[in-house]
Amino acid sequence: MKSYKDRRGTVTGSGAAAFVALLAAVIILYMLLVPPEYREEILGPVVPGEEEPGVITPGGEPVTEVEILSKVPGRLDKLATPSLTVPLDSVVLFSDVESKKIGEATSVFAQNSLLSEETDAIRFNVLDPVNTQNVLLTFKAKKSKGRIVIKLNGNVVFNDIITQPTITPIPIPTEYLQKQNLMEFRVAGPGWKFWSTNEYLLENVQIVGDVKDVSHLEAKTRFILDSNDLLNTKKARIQFVPNCAPGEAGPLELYINDQMIEKATPLCGDLQRTEFLPQKLKTGENTLTFKTDAGSYIIDQILLTFVFREPVIPTYYFEIEEEDLDELLDSEDKYADLELEFVGPEFKNLDVYINGHTIHIDEKGTSFNMNIEEFLIYGTNAIKLYPRSRNIDVTSLNIKVITE
Repeated sequence: MKSYKDRRGTVTGSGAAAFVALLAAVIILYMLLVPPEYREEILGPVVPGEEEPGVITPGGEPVTEVEILSKVPGRLDKLATPSLTVPLDSVVLFSDVESKKIGEATSVFAQNSLLSEETDAIRFNVLDPVNTQNVLLTFKAKKSKGRIVIKLNGNVVFNDIITQPTITPIPIPTEYLQKQNLMEFRVAGPGWKFWSTNEYLLENVQIVGDVKDVSHLEAKTRFILDSNDLLNTKKARIQFVPNCAPGEAGPLELYINDQMIEKATPLCGDLQRTEFLPQKLKTGENTLTFKTDAGSYIIDQILLTFVFREPVIPTYYFEIEEEDLDELLDSEDKYADLELEFVGPEFKNLDVYINGHTIHIDEKGTSFNMNIEEFLIYGTNAIKLYPRSRNIDVTSLNIKVITE
């Protein structure tokens, strides 16, 4: 029979098992009660790529994607009309001639003697010498003795003896005119009659001429062109009908934004057409100018036409090897996914061309997906987006082979 001491120092098998079970229960209870962030520190982080026990992907395998094309098409636009016609108001070109006094003096006095000489002058301005014609000098000679010499800008315009108070107006050559003019009056010396004095006193001295107002020989009209229309313009033309008097009208000049596009004498009353480069145009306000140097024009039925080019729509290419396409077509777990993503959910109307096949998209939404494996071919494949409505913003075009 064992002593009491011996029984205390001996641990039985059933007692050890009970102790382990109790310890495990305490640990499990502790792990359930501890906060998750501390639980992760105790157990260690989850290794990326490892599946949690009990999570099964469809088919028993994870879904894989192989990208074969990725593009950002951006904005797709379709022309609303093949051209734009802008009618403009009629313009009138004409000149107006008016007789004007361009210089004057109340009186002019000049004398010459043996001991002294006195001269006089008139200064006057001419705004447009080229268009000032039929210039005349008139005056009344209150005193006249000897020979008087009159010069304009250093050029002699009169050199003679005046015997009567009133004379025929003296013509002034227009080629002597300048914008700032000086007309000088001088009397010749007495010569051998050295004891006498030659002198002239002229009153009511006037210089008159016909001044042609050419400000109406040029007319401008304006039109507006927005940036999209300018960008799409491949050629531009103008047409108009010039009404004028044959033989009297001068050459007609046309300008776009101060750049000449034509200079010719048109047939009066006939429709005129002229093409010009779109590079002469600009975004916003543009100016069309008509100009001539003689005669008069009434220019009617002015039309500007801008012929647009079709927007450039790129074609995207991608390659598929023969064995890859065969595997794709034979597999029930693989398919080729076309995905288009759009900026907004508004209505879209566009066609997708894939190797000669057409997919019509006529719906709302921010994305579009379709299995296109039946449209694919060996080698080089082509896909193109063609808009049927204006301003379709495509943020991405992706083609992927997806394995489930």
